[in-house]
Amino acid sequence: MASYAKIDSTNIVIGVHVVNDVDEGGSEEKGIEFLTSVHGDISPNFWKKTSVNTVRGVHLHGGTPFRKNHAGIGFTWDESRDAFIPPRAMKSNQAITHNSWVFNEAQCAYIAPIQWPSESHPDQKDDQGVVVSRQTDYEGMEMIHSWDEHKLRFVGRKNIIPHPPYDQQTLYAWDPNTGTWSDSGFTFAQFIDMNYTGD
Repeated sequence: MASYAKIDSTNIVIGVHVVNDVDEGGSEEKGIEFLTSVHGDISPNFWKKTSVNTVRGVHLHGGTPFRKNHAGIGFTWDESRDAFIPPRAMKSNQAITHNSWVFNEAQCAYIAPIQWPSESHPDQKDDQGVVVSRQTDYEGMEMIHSWDEHKLRFVGRKNIIPHPPYDQQTLYAWDPNTGTWSDSGFTFAQFIDMNYTGD
């Protein structure tokens, strides 16, 4: 199976279609011919092949990366880089774009301006003292990460199953200098509130 991105006249991906190997005939040109036979002439929109196994410039199974990233709706096609570029990340409530993130040429993606969290929370129990089953390879509990654009930091909440209500989930702040999590003073409900400013 092969995937093809449908790209509009402004180079934005507006759809991704799968073509089976027989119809693709082993080449991008044949795949585009097949898609044209099914969908007709879509100009000024056009097709480009994309690889489900390529993410941030790396092939997930050790093969050769293809066009830097698997295309998704909203990605940008960059002809000069022969690459699909994902949009900048956004806050979990979709209210704020992470404009502080910088473009990484090797990955053809926007990355955070500080080191990504690498440790789990040291607490191995939920708030009721019950040991949780979802653990990371580290000693503590898996954290669900978000980015705080107001304070330019990663924040996280414990991955407790089942999830408590948002207003009962402590929001922790990641310190890249010490490699530790600490209480941010906010709940996750406050963080995703449209009025959150980090204060």
